[in-house]
Amino acid sequence: MHSNIKQLHHLKALVSALTFFAALSFVYTYVISANWGYSGLHYEFRWSALGFSLAIVTIAVFLIPRKFSTRSFHLTLALYVLHIPSLVFFALSGQSFLYAFIVALSFPLIAAFSSLRINHIQILELSKKSLFIGLFGITAILIAALAGFGGFSSFNLDIFSVYEFRRNAHANLPAIFIFLIFPVSKAVIPAGIAIALYYRSPLAICAFILLATILFGLTHLKSILFIPFVVLVLYHATKKQENLATIFYLFFAAVLLAIFEYIINAVITDNATYGVFTDVVIRRLFFIPPLMDSYHVSFFSENEKFYWATSRLTFGLVDTHYHVTAPSLIGEVFFGRSDMSANSGLIASGYAQAGIFGIVLYSSFLGIIIAVLDSYGKHKGHPLVIATSFVLITTALNSSDLLVAFLTHGLLLLIFLLSAFPHIEHPRLTGQPQ
Repeated sequence: MHSNIKQLHHLKALVSALTFFAALSFVYTYVISANWGYSGLHYEFRWSALGFSLAIVTIAVFLIPRKFSTRSFHLTLALYVLHIPSLVFFALSGQSFLYAFIVALSFPLIAAFSSLRINHIQILELSKKSLFIGLFGITAILIAALAGFGGFSSFNLDIFSVYEFRRNAHANLPAIFIFLIFPVSKAVIPAGIAIALYYRSPLAICAFILLATILFGLTHLKSILFIPFVVLVLYHATKKQENLATIFYLFFAAVLLAIFEYIINAVITDNATYGVFTDVVIRRLFFIPPLMDSYHVSFFSENEKFYWATSRLTFGLVDTHYHVTAPSLIGEVFFGRSDMSANSGLIASGYAQAGIFGIVLYSSFLGIIIAVLDSYGKHKGHPLVIATSFVLITTALNSSDLLVAFLTHGLLLLIFLLSAFPHIEHPRLTGQPQ
């Protein structure tokens, strides 16, 4: 009986994944490739590539435990935000089977290493009041420091004009601020909002949203403005549903909105073109990362790897003839712009650093990180940990070198913060105080 229920849950998950695959394929075929084919997002369908992609999606679904947890949530997230879009891109754009093999290799490694049993570490246990004061204080001090360096002279809350202000604003800042803005926006603020949600403190929630808004106005980084609302939605969604289908509903709704934009444009303007949402969200979230991954695989399959030569972790002991980092090199080679950084996630950065070995290493390490987060989810409440770690895991999957995401963007800091959260004696998936 239990086995039949488990198989039924996996079949439902498979139907959801294949439905998302089909919807994303429609958007790529009729919207993305039609409007951005010139940029590398062209259309070249192959039956063999489609068959391979569907097989990998099916295998991946059955590797994800159906019991709701931090681990199963982040595996599902990896499937929907990285692997399914990458396989859609492979099936519809004529990419090499080497690219598809690398994408396929990464998922079972993440799944396997995330299953490790790791005991959570309680470094210290802060009270509710101490947590609020500490997290709020860190963010407020950063804002005050940015203001001290003239940040308010270019203060801007218009999301559509950030590029006009960003370069000048960042040029006036010492380099240390770049290493502070990311962990505060991606770890400290989400942790503050999540703990405020847990203790049902509307005033604290509003305070952190206000700080995030001010920080966005000073830094002109659009993600900072949306992060608090992502935490709010995820916490309430996972607390209420306790269901992995939350990710399917979230991303499928986004794709449906893109299809709706396409239909509306076709009916009203008689011109089936893209909308703002399709450009800002669908193209940049689901298809730009696979395109960057394919460029990295194409280039570094024929050229020397980096072997972390530009990382501070190698202390300059590894030589390279490249004069820039891997993302800047790809920007220079494929876009003709040496000042462009082609942001790369797990696949691109892992392969650029050490080829197949880099993919194995990065995928395994990400799996271990998820296992650590899952251990905290069991003691602090899975909705709490999922809401605080969602942005950073997405960053590691799609837009940053894993080591950079861990050390610089805030994954390591987040794990430390989770170790300071109060212990929940009888944690439930609802994440409510006992």
